[in-house]
Amino acid sequence: MRKHRIHTLTLLGGLLFSLAVGAIAPNLVTIMPRGVPRGAETEVTLVGDSLADAVDILFHDPGIELVSVTPQEDGKAAKAVLRVAPDCPVGSHGLRVRTKTGVSILKVISVGALTEIQEVEPNNKPEESADVAMGTTINGVVTSEDVDYFTVTLNPGDRIAVEVEALRLGDTLFDPKLRLFGPEGHERVSADDTQLFKQDAGFVYTSTETGKHHIAVSEAAYGGGGNFYYRLHIGQFPRPLAVSPMGGAPGTDVQLTWLGDSGTAAQTVKVPENTHGVIQFAALTEAGIAPTSLPFRASTLPGVL
Repeated sequence: MRKHRIHTLTLLGGLLFSLAVGAIAPNLVTIMPRGVPRGAETEVTLVGDSLADAVDILFHDPGIELVSVTPQEDGKAAKAVLRVAPDCPVGSHGLRVRTKTGVSILKVISVGALTEIQEVEPNNKPEESADVAMGTTINGVVTSEDVDYFTVTLNPGDRIAVEVEALRLGDTLFDPKLRLFGPEGHERVSADDTQLFKQDAGFVYTSTETGKHHIAVSEAAYGGGGNFYYRLHIGQFPRPLAVSPMGGAPGTDVQLTWLGDSGTAAQTVKVPENTHGVIQFAALTEAGIAPTSLPFRASTLPGVL
């Protein structure tokens, strides 16, 4: 009987401890905006619960540092100023919020190399869409049954690269779809589930017409919601989907042939010393850097083509 009581008390104690920890552990739900530019200081809002005593941000990757963090008294959010290095790798970076009572789960923020703007509603019809300059990243949200339109002006022979980050932002199971319509409203491109982007989408298109073209962002099944955030990259940046060779020896120079984008030339890169396993290289040309890097395996074993 005594052993039974001790066992029961132990279980109750463990339950109460778990509840206490759960009550004070910080909960980071998302970060707004969902991305920041390289080479600048940007204020972001950390959204969640139990953030009133936030004191630090722990970054899982190099290139980002915390300048300041100012929590709100209600604990529902905190303002943070992030400094991003000019050579910070593009793409997703993991971070956690540290408070005086715990550390949050990992969330990601995206680092980009283009001019950052916010989506402005209404833009649910082509005629409502705003003109967007090449070299722009749009931070937006797809609500229920929403379609967001953006306008770019192209001439015959103009090349445009488009990529969306949605599922990779980690907010929800957002399966995005991209479409491009010509000046007369005819669909020219429909992109969905690009393998490199883990079900996000991207494409490269060379125009054959003069005039305003419309880019549409939606959920693939016309779903959506308040947390279906996306980052839409529009420009002339390289957008390969694969690379050859797919690996090389640390400390050596390797000439990479980018595949999937005929407008992107080969590029010579140096594999860092003392590396092993999968690393990342982003295609780089005079037109810019690809928003998503490609995996490359560093190995001391000899490679043969």
